[in-house]
Amino acid sequence: GLLSAIVGRNLASPELHDVMLRMVELSVQSTSGQTRAAARSTVVSYVTNYNLKKKLGKLLELYAGQLGYELVFGRLAAAESLRSLVPVLGSASLEAQAQFLFFSLGPRLLNDDSPEVRKSVAASLAVLLKTASPGAVQGLLRPTLTWLQARDNPGHAQLACHLLCIFLDQLGVGLLKPHLDSVLEAVVRHLVSPQDHLALQALQLATRLVRLGGQEAKLGLQAGDARLAPLWRSVHTLLLHSHAWVRLLACQLVGLYLALVPATQMLAIVTKGGCWPQGPD
Repeated sequence: GLLSAIVGRNLASPELHDVMLRMVELSVQSTSGQTRAAARSTVVSYVTNYNLKKKLGKLLELYAGQLGYELVFGRLAAAESLRSLVPVLGSASLEAQAQFLFFSLGPRLLNDDSPEVRKSVAASLAVLLKTASPGAVQGLLRPTLTWLQARDNPGHAQLACHLLCIFLDQLGVGLLKPHLDSVLEAVVRHLVSPQDHLALQALQLATRLVRLGGQEAKLGLQAGDARLAPLWRSVHTLLLHSHAWVRLLACQLVGLYLALVPATQMLAIVTKGGCWPQGPD
C-alpha cells in the first residue's frame, strides 16, 4: 500500500528503481497469486508515472527473461505483465522496444510446453501489434515473412505461420497485399510439408487468408479466386492425411469454400473440366 502510494504520487527516490526491480521478481516468482497481481500493478503504475528512459530497458529485459521461468505460473505472470505494460509505454518507448519484445515473445509460441502460456504469449503479441505504430509493425512483419520462406528450417516457417495469424487477426489481411503472391506460394508449400505441426499451422493461416480475403476490399481475394487454385489443390490432398487434426482443418477449409463460393461459379469450374474444389488444371 505504501509503495503504491509513493509510486502513484510520482515521488522521487534514488532507491526506488531497485525496489521496482524487486517488484518485477515478486510479480513473477511469488507463490501467491494475490502478491503477484499486486506487484504487477505496482510495476505498471511505476512505468506509467515515471519517465524511465534507459531504465525501462532493464525492467523489460527482466520480464523477458522470466518467460523461461521453470514454473508455469511464473511464465504466465511474465507474459501477462508484458501485456499490461505495452499499452502504457508511450509511443516513443514502444517504438524503441517493439523488436526486442517481439523477438522475446515470438519463440515462446513454439517452445513453451504449456498451452496456457502459449495462449497468453499470443495475447501479449496481439496487444503489441495493435499498439505499435504502422512503421514498427512493418519492422516486425519483415523478419516474419523471411521466416515464412524458410525451406530448410520448418521451425522458423511454423513460427512465421503462427505469427502471421496474429498479424491478420489484429490488423487485417490487407497488411499482406504487397506480399500476397510470395505468402500464398509459401503457404501452399508448407501445407504439404512432412512436418505435421507445420502443416497444421499453415492450414490455420490458409483459413484466415480465405475467410478474411474477401472481406478486405483493397485485397479482393475471394475463395474462388484463381490465385487460390494451388492452395485448394493442396487442401484436397490433405483430406486423406494421416494426422486427424490436419484432416479436420482441411475439411473445415473445404466447408469454408462451400460457404463462400457461389454454386454458379462451382458449376462453371466443373463445366470447364476442372476438378472441384481444385479448379481447372
